[in-house]
Amino acid sequence: MSAPRESMLPVMGGGPLDGEAVLRLAEAPSVDEPIREGERLIVTDRYVLFLGQGDDPAFNVVQRLRLAPDAVLDAVEEVRALAAQHGRRALTWEVASSATPSGLADRLRSFGMSPAEPPRAVVMALLEPPPRAPAGIAVSRVETVGDFRTFVSITH
Repeated sequence: MSAPRESMLPVMGGGPLDGEAVLRLAEAPSVDEPIREGERLIVTDRYVLFLGQGDDPAFNVVQRLRLAPDAVLDAVEEVRALAAQHGRRALTWEVASSATPSGLADRLRSFGMSPAEPPRAVVMALLEPPPRAPAGIAVSRVETVGDFRTFVSITH
């Protein structure tokens, strides 16, 4: 079990996105977003904890969960303690389909957590090619982490 490390800078390189990089990005986009003053990013081999600028579950998220079946409660207690050290009590645990162990969402519910209502994350899929961009606007697919950072800087 590795100790948490606190990071003020993104930890993913700027190269092309392969399948593994896309999964990492989808599971924990906060890892490659700019970290602003008052925010914290804590990355371990078991989870990513992003602490935003306020004590609201929408701003404080636990992502990329890779927990051993017998260590779930320990991880929950560890994350809660880290959040409390930074003055945060409200967290959202984002349980992706690739999270481990299987049945993790049910385990978290057994510790008193409940699904967000309405759900905090919404996923959309493009079912057909988008219309052409208006003249003077360039649109391109995100192909590198640098492209993703540009996207984030625009959307923020």
